[in-house]
Amino acid sequence: MIIALFPNEKKKQSFDIASQIKTFLEERSVRVVAEDNKAAKIGAAPLSSVKPHEISFMICMGGDGTLLRITHHFHHLNAPILGINLGHLGFIAAGGPILSPTLDAIVITPICPHTISNRPIVLTADRHIEIEYLSDYPPIDVRSDGLDTCTLSKKETLKIQRSSRIFKLVKFHRHEYFSTLRTKLGWSGSHPVQ
Repeated sequence: MIIALFPNEKKKQSFDIASQIKTFLEERSVRVVAEDNKAAKIGAAPLSSVKPHEISFMICMGGDGTLLRITHHFHHLNAPILGINLGHLGFIAAGGPILSPTLDAIVITPICPHTISNRPIVLTADRHIEIEYLSDYPPIDVRSDGLDTCTLSKKETLKIQRSSRIFKLVKFHRHEYFSTLRTKLGWSGSHPVQ
């Protein structure tokens, strides 16, 4: 079995955790690889030393942004991903809606909108969306998952549709999505009514 580790270089503790996971896995006869430019830092073999189809699992250490980066940059690795959350509230803080993880949807969220009329939109995942930039203002930046950027100028159209690529996320049965939300967002219900 081969497992690929993806620590987040911006979070020092992710390299410490990756090293501990590497040791744990190797003691159980699992071969461990990591991104070529990070492999030496945790003592793992470089990712390029194995064929993509040989990887059984990927372990991502960081937050939502790290997970999204892995799914974009390593989409050719078709192994399930186990996320170890070292982050904090990210895209919820950007003003997007809270969605059930089983919901099949596309979310369009204006980042830092200046008017209350700019609201997130949740659509079914089978929709094909076209957005035309009509403003006389200078071109704007458009981001996908906080990573890929393109520029949109007046009269240009942005087309959005569901990707044909998907990724498999490992989920533990003992993990309950709404309990985690309650804890992270402080929905304890413990404040007395006055």
